[in-house]
Amino acid sequence: MTAAIDAVGLGRRYAGPDGDITALSGVDLHIDAGEWVGIVGRSGAGKTTMLQLLGALDRGYDGSLRIGGVELKNLKDRALSEFRNGHIGFVFQAFNLLPDLSVGANVTMPAHFGAGMPQAEATHRGRELLAQVGLPDVWNKRPLTLSGGQRQRVAIARALLLRPALLLCDEPTGALDTKTAAAVLELFSELRQAHGTTLVLVTHDDEVKERCPRVLTLDGGRLVADERRPL
Repeated sequence: MTAAIDAVGLGRRYAGPDGDITALSGVDLHIDAGEWVGIVGRSGAGKTTMLQLLGALDRGYDGSLRIGGVELKNLKDRALSEFRNGHIGFVFQAFNLLPDLSVGANVTMPAHFGAGMPQAEATHRGRELLAQVGLPDVWNKRPLTLSGGQRQRVAIARALLLRPALLLCDEPTGALDTKTAAAVLELFSELRQAHGTTLVLVTHDDEVKERCPRVLTLDGGRLVADERRPL
């Protein structure tokens, strides 16, 4: 089986006013398909940089990074965009839904970016996903008419539209109350088991951390701990 993520000597440096700033350095990481992995660490530890690299949003890295067996730095701009849209789903803390579009239009949006999914199929799958996340009747509503937990579920449905092999989540429960956060985590678990999706999430929440079978700790841009636990 091809690993979901394989990184060797992964690093990222940025130009600063007084020289290069190292955001990530010397990370060796192997994540199998279907794993659920949490990334934790203090502010500035490199979590956001790591997520951007894993999400093919930034290929200016040092070392090697393969997602699903593909070395990202070898892809040209258009190929990288198509790979990202077809293989990686994103769930953001701020939801990133377009307020002027209906829920249905938000959910099916990934199908419009060269994914090869006909609109009829996208609509059918979008409705199925909304039902699966417990929102069968919101297709024509606007995102701002929904609660925070409902909008997060819409964002999850959108992220899963193209059946991504890898789902990346940035503080997915940070804007949610305790009850809704627990429901979202349970949904992640169910979706992972049903579809074999690899789930990687960044969190500061200890309760979220405890739900992760594997937890990576970053400090100063380095991977300092890799803990696996029976659940």
